[in-house]
Amino acid sequence: QLWPAAQVFKAIDADNRGSIDAAELGGAMAGLGLVLSQTEVENMLAEVARSAGPTTSGEPRSIAGPSRAT
Repeated sequence: QLWPAAQVFKAIDADNRGSIDAAELGGAMAGLGLVLSQTEVENMLAEVARSAGPTTSGEPRSIAGPSRAT
């Protein structure tokens, strides 16, 4: 069964903050049998961030959740 992207995102976002951080992404990958180094996970997040544009918040990179607009 294929899950819609929002459901997949929600399943990975363990702390329900609306973003996926390195720990959550690494845990999700491990759950799929893909054990990645911290550097590999951070590189994945950096690639997503490059696609999304720059950040000026100073916060660690994370993947933002789907829009909650109605």
